[in-house]
Amino acid sequence: MGVDFGLFSRALLEETAVPSDLGAMRPPRIGYIGNVNDKVDFELLESIARAKPLWSVILVGPLSIRTPEFRGNFEKLRQLPNVHHLGFRPLETLPNYVRGLDVV
Repeated sequence: MGVDFGLFSRALLEETAVPSDLGAMRPPRIGYIGNVNDKVDFELLESIARAKPLWSVILVGPLSIRTPEFRGNFEKLRQLPNVHHLGFRPLETLPNYVRGLDVV
């Protein structure tokens, strides 16, 4: 698996704007960018979100959870007030989201 270095290196540029939906969320912002699926450790993210209620936990990517157990874990995570699933975003905008995160 690889990454488009040219595209994602834009996240390091000062002129790369943070999207308004992300910018409106309280920092520090920790995030996951990718397919939100059964491979994501939702229980770990829930532990982080509960332990650090002043942090924003952000997931950017399409939802494609297949199993009921993982769907339940995701829904439980999503109930927390400091957790935000922004859904699908176009590839060319992802460096902007990376720019606005404190931890990726």
